[in-house]
Amino acid sequence: MSLLWSDTVTWVRRRLDGRDQYGNDVYIDERVPLHGVCWQTVDSSEDETTTRDTVTAHFRLYIRGFTNVHPTDAFEHRGIVAEVHGRPEQQRSPTGRLTHTAIHLRHVRG
Repeated sequence: MSLLWSDTVTWVRRRLDGRDQYGNDVYIDERVPLHGVCWQTVDSSEDETTTRDTVTAHFRLYIRGFTNVHPTDAFEHRGIVAEVHGRPEQQRSPTGRLTHTAIHLRHVRG
């Protein structure tokens, strides 16, 4: 295995578990470890206002093959929990074979 595919993340899937007393959806988190993925930092920005400072970081996660990722999912890597941001991109080889899925992630603090 190359160093590019040497990261391990935890896939946090939100699953509908029922409804509360007011009729609102209640979710539970299922945690699934994924090995042999690639986690990369894309960028970060800081927004300073008079009420609070917010840091937004963007990451890209590469997973081999196809992964059924939902907009409510998140991934945890080294203590950072980043939520899925946008649609996953499926990348194909010149012959048309699916090589990996790129998932855009966002982490907001503050």
